[in-house]
Amino acid sequence: MASPELAAQIAALSREVERQRVDNDSFKDDVTAAWLVICGSLVFFMQTGFAMLETGVVSKLNIVSVMFKNLLDSCIAGLTFWLVGYAFAYGDDAQGFIGTSDFGLSRTSGAQGTAFWFFQWGFAGASATIVSGAVCERIMIKSYIAFTIWMCVLIYPVVAHWVWGGGWLSRPDGSQNPDGPSDAIFGSNGVLDFAGSGVVHMVGGVAALTGAIFLKPRIGRFDPETGKPRELEGHNKTLMVLGTGVLAFGWYGFNCGCVGHLQNNGAVVAVVAVNTTVALSAGGFAGILISLFCDGRFELQTVLNSLLAGLVSINASVDFAEQWAVCIIAGVGALVYFGTRNLLLRFRIDDPLEASAVHGAAGAWGLLAAGMFCTDSRVYPEFFVDRTRIATSACTSGTQFGAQVVGVVAIAAYTAALSTVAWGTMQYLGVLRVPSEWEEIGMDNLEHGTEAYPSRDPQLGLMLEAGGVNHGAQLYVNDQYLSGGKANLHFAPSRDPSGRFEGLPSGGGSSFVGSGLFSADGRPVVYPASGGNSELFLHQHPGVAGAGVKGMERLSPGKARGHEWGHGHAPVHLTVTPVPQNMEGYYPSQGWS
Repeated sequence: MASPELAAQIAALSREVERQRVDNDSFKDDVTAAWLVICGSLVFFMQTGFAMLETGVVSKLNIVSVMFKNLLDSCIAGLTFWLVGYAFAYGDDAQGFIGTSDFGLSRTSGAQGTAFWFFQWGFAGASATIVSGAVCERIMIKSYIAFTIWMCVLIYPVVAHWVWGGGWLSRPDGSQNPDGPSDAIFGSNGVLDFAGSGVVHMVGGVAALTGAIFLKPRIGRFDPETGKPRELEGHNKTLMVLGTGVLAFGWYGFNCGCVGHLQNNGAVVAVVAVNTTVALSAGGFAGILISLFCDGRFELQTVLNSLLAGLVSINASVDFAEQWAVCIIAGVGALVYFGTRNLLLRFRIDDPLEASAVHGAAGAWGLLAAGMFCTDSRVYPEFFVDRTRIATSACTSGTQFGAQVVGVVAIAAYTAALSTVAWGTMQYLGVLRVPSEWEEIGMDNLEHGTEAYPSRDPQLGLMLEAGGVNHGAQLYVNDQYLSGGKANLHFAPSRDPSGRFEGLPSGGGSSFVGSGLFSADGRPVVYPASGGNSELFLHQHPGVAGAGVKGMERLSPGKARGHEWGHGHAPVHLTVTPVPQNMEGYYPSQGWS
């Protein structure tokens, strides 16, 4: 029988051991939470990359709109994923379809739980942001907000539940959710999608494709007679490269963060990081070869998107694929992207950032490749915490590939169906696409009241008026009407076989000073007073019907853009040329009927 002193020492030692165990568990939780927060921050930083890439691709007339939409994605995803999205994705399973608990994080607590929500929020935002690149330069902001809410509530969370949250496509060990199924589809390992080739990228890509179909092409994207695509050059190649670099940098957080627990997982984190690097390298190099042999030149956007397609393709198998397989998967992913891009152009589907090809098609390939290149001994690495590898022959027998095919079909069908409901409803209500005049002018001025590169130079304006006895023109600078001075103005129709513009006075010289404002030959239009970079503003006069200006646009010196003018609404090309001359005044035009 132990002495009282020895018993007391044993009890004290037991308490100390328990305290050390608790402290050790707490430390592990803290380290894992910190890891998820760091990786989640990198995923959130990818929003900056999306914004930069998309901004570089679009016209300078839509830069503010693009930036605004990317900001919206994070805000909307944060609110919706907190309120309902996370519960639908990771709540208690209901018939393998959707989660039903933890709304508003009511049941989430502790360092790991809350950090996991933060990490997953970045995924939800990334999936929604993919859509932005396919619908930019022509979608109404309000409609984009509505679809993003729809995406973050009912599309992404449900698919995430199927694959990662214990749903009908999940792994049989229930590692993501203890309420997961005991048997996976076809007796396989469940759909293998380690970092979201299907759950994130394919969902975003399919939603983007349906949006591009409903919105139809941008004005001028395809030749109206031949149907061949026309290049609508982006305004900044530098931003395209920098944006792609930021996305690639954030991808390390995207993939490595999916490891979850850091305990005993240093090896798998390293494998994931190496495979991510090999994939972006192989995809980018494949893009160089594709652009050289298919485009006949080193096409920048082809190379950038091939690099991204390689990364998208490897997400599903980045934790177990061997490096030689990674090269093949990423390289083929670049080919899949390029082929899909050309196919969409053949069908006259306009996707400015080619998001549906990069994320949708390459994401589908990534899911299939995971089933093609998996090996039974590597699907569940032994060093994963709380994940017991189930001995199956799914990879060898081919049933794993069958499960991957089912996953591709299910994700594509569900995403396309719900996206069609949203896009179709907005199209039916007439709130999906901006009017053609808005599209030519750009969304920055019309929906945001500003522009990305504002000028502080005095701005010359012209307002045409129609109605009453006389038709006239008023000149103003910085929204102030002027008095006195001189002005040379000239309007030239772009299509008029008779050589005169319907509704305008015939004859006359190339320009008029004072009361003569209009002419019908093809010379420059307006000579602003200042020697700086004045701009021409076109406004429709209030209350005018059937005549005058239709549309509004800012034109820099030397630029031209077609608009509908006069009774016949014929397009007119305008040119602005600055001259060093003070110009103030209001000059009524010659009357016409």
